[in-house]
Amino acid sequence: MKSVRKLDNHTVEFRLAQPDASFLWHLATHYASVMSAEYARKLEKEDRQEQLDRQPVGTGPYQLSEYRAGNIFAYNVMMISGVVSR
Repeated sequence: MKSVRKLDNHTVEFRLAQPDASFLWHLATHYASVMSAEYARKLEKEDRQEQLDRQPVGTGPYQLSEYRAGNIFAYNVMMISGVVSR
């Protein structure tokens, strides 16, 4: 990764050090999701970084509605700017 920067409230720019065809796939996985920087800093200050895995605060058009470890993840579609995102 060469750099990551916020362009606006809805856009993040990733600059890779070299071409990587798997980058978007990795970005779509649970371990590379975009999360709240404020929440991450708060947990770091409280020495509770492991909570990011157990109680993440993410971004995007979906809200977690049900979770059973190793079994089910269920989401609800959220309204964003008055439009349902699908």
